[in-house]
Parts: sequence; structure tokens; C-alpha cells
Amino acid sequence: MLLKILANGENEKVEFKKKISRDIGEEIVALSNVGGGYIIVGVDDDGKIVGCNVNDAKRKITDHLISVIPPVNVRFYEFNIDGKHVLAVEVEESKTLATIGGIAYIRIGTSKRPLSISEIISLGTEYTIMPVDSMRTDIKASEMDKNIWRWFLKKRGERGLKSVKNLKEKLGIVKKLNDETYLTLAGLLFFHRNPQNIMPHTYIRLKYGDTWERIDGPIWSQVEKTVKRLLEIIPKRSILKGIERIEEPAIPIEVLREAIVNAVVHRNYSIFSEIFIEYIGNTLEIKNPGSFPPGSTPENPKPIPRNPVLYELMFEAGYVERQGGGIEMMREKCREYGIHMTYDISPYYTRLKFEFPLVEVMDEIEKKVLSLLTIPRSSSEIARALNLSKPTILKRLKILERRGLVKCIGRGARTKWVIS
Repeated sequence: MLLKILANGENEKVEFKKKISRDIGEEIVALSNVGGGYIIVGVDDDGKIVGCNVNDAKRKITDHLISVIPPVNVRFYEFNIDGKHVLAVEVEESKTLATIGGIAYIRIGTSKRPLSISEIISLGTEYTIMPVDSMRTDIKASEMDKNIWRWFLKKRGERGLKSVKNLKEKLGIVKKLNDETYLTLAGLLFFHRNPQNIMPHTYIRLKYGDTWERIDGPIWSQVEKTVKRLLEIIPKRSILKGIERIEEPAIPIEVLREAIVNAVVHRNYSIFSEIFIEYIGNTLEIKNPGSFPPGSTPENPKPIPRNPVLYELMFEAGYVERQGGGIEMMREKCREYGIHMTYDISPYYTRLKFEFPLVEVMDEIEKKVLSLLTIPRSSSEIARALNLSKPTILKRLKILERRGLVKCIGRGARTKWVIS
């Protein structure tokens, strides 16, 4: 383990130290706040082994750990290389924002620095200890769109939810300051006609081919617009239901909707980045600001909403369900459709990727041929019905046969074509 670490040199996850310095507690905090890492004591900045007093190093580190809040777990590993003692200190990732002396540090490259207020807010929301969606904005409640409010009340009613006194305050849509009432971030994102005029990083940016689109509006509207646009872009696959041949999206509508809802509901709004969606060939990627909350993974998702107010609003409007089984639903549907679904998780971003089987798009002649094959027909009969030459029809039939959509039965003059 040690030789591999030494060979890679210092980086964001590894710090070399000749001896324990006064800032060792800050180094531990900085590493814990970026996902954990290693401090190697007894090695200079160039990776040369100089040795150290292991027991003294352990004692000094333990003394500093007392001042770290919340406590950070470390593990010690001792090595003896050519008679020189080296101590490797493995620092675990903090489950909340770690501080020492009341200051939070973060490691950037091979150095550390204290966090700014905006960075503390960003990390706090990443750890779900600071729900940013309930924070008051400077936008007065009078800018709340009345039509959206009426629509929302109707949706709540369809859920069987009754209106109560001071509903806006109880749901966390507005907050009062002195004699004024302001929208919270959740209230702004859900009930303002165009929140992107105030928070430009809350667009969804969609790319397909050489085209970029920005999708705006309240978050529930962004879901609708994005799903609609994707259904226009993503190719269709042709399937047989009974004797009817129908076309449906290569990625199921419910999977697309769940993925986009998750993106807008669970993203970290303190990170000034848009949601990026890119369609290339047979892949669709959704890159979302914000990682999975601590304690939750794609393999073991838990109902820990990063934005609890937004989550509740989307639930009451009918966009999410309580059971939190969305990811498993997507997995099941993707298995059914032969789609490879993967998550790539980093400290500040979540990337969801769908790879679906290549879909060959049918032309109008092929569609008409399939529509005639609800009963067995010969190539001559199809040609006459469509007023086309027999060679043209045979060419299309062979293409459809290669795709597994039709098959030939009988021989000679009795040859007929049917749906597979």
C-alpha cells in the first residue's frame, strides 16, 4: 500500500510530512471534508523516506483529534523501510462538515484552505445538515404566481389533501421577516413563473447533436418540458402488442420522468451549475449538481431528501411518491427494455447514464408494410395495395426480416409474409 501511495506522489488525497506540524489537525479536517485520504509521516515533499518517531507522531495526532468537531475517524499503519519508520494515517470521510477551532477546511490539490461562507453552505447542503430550499429569499411573496397556486391546490385535492390555515407557511413556501413576507427558495423555484431570471443556474441545459437548449420555468414545468423534448429526440422502437405493431420510446416515459424529477428535486441548489442532459447516439446522460446524501447510495437508496420542502411540494403535486422506490423502478424497466443504467457518483455531482439498444428507424414504406401484415400477405399483394413495384416491397421485407419484425412462411407461389 505505502509504495503505491509514494509512487503516485502528493495529490488531493495524499499529504507527505517529514514530521508532525502544528497544522496537522487542519490537514485531517481538510482531507475528511473532501472524501478522506492519507497523511504519510516520515516522507518529504519529494516522496523521499526520511523516517519519523512513530509513537510521538501518533500521540500528537491523537491530541489534535480531540479538537475536531464532529470527531473524525483515523487509522494508523506502521512501516519499516530500510530501517526507517513511516506512519501512514488513513483519514475517513466525515459524514458531516468537520471543523477545528470553529473553522472548516478543504483540501485543494496539495494544499488546504479555510472554506468561504458560500462553500460552507454548499458542503452543508451536500451533507443534508443545511436544507437550503427552506431559506428565505429576497423575493416578496407577492411575486408568487396565483395561477400556479390554484393549480397546486387542485393537485393537492386530487391527492386527498385538505387545505389548512396558513398552508403556505406550514409547507415552507414563504417566510416572514418583520412585516414582510418573502418566498423561500422552494417557493421561488416552484411558484415563480420564471425563477431563472433570479437564479440563472437553475436552468436545465439539453444537448443533442450540435444543438443546445435551455429549459426554464418552475421546476415542475421543467420536468414536463424536458420529458416532452426528449420524447421528440430519442428514437422509437417498434414492438408487437397482440396483432398491433406500435412504436414507443427507446427509453420508457416513466423512466425519463423519474430521472428528471430526481434531478430537479435532489440537486444541490447552492452549487452554481445547471443540470446538464446530453443525448448522443444510443446514450442519454444526466449530470446533476450534488452527490447522494450520506448514508444513501444508488444500490441502497434511502428517502433522505436534500430539499425536503421541494420534495413535499412535488409529492403533493403528484410528481413523486412516498415509498422512495423510483430508482428500483427505473432499474426494472431498464432491464425489461435491455437498457444499461449506471450511476457515477463524485463529491459534488451525480451522473446517470442510460445506454439503450440501437434502434433502426423505419421509413414510411416499412411502416405501411407492417400495417398490412395484420393478416398474411404475399409480396405481390402488398405491392398492389401500396401501388409500388414488387422489387421495392421485397427489399423492404428483407430489411424488416433482418430486424426480426417479419418472417416468411410457405414456398413458391404460396409464399406469404407475416409479423414475427
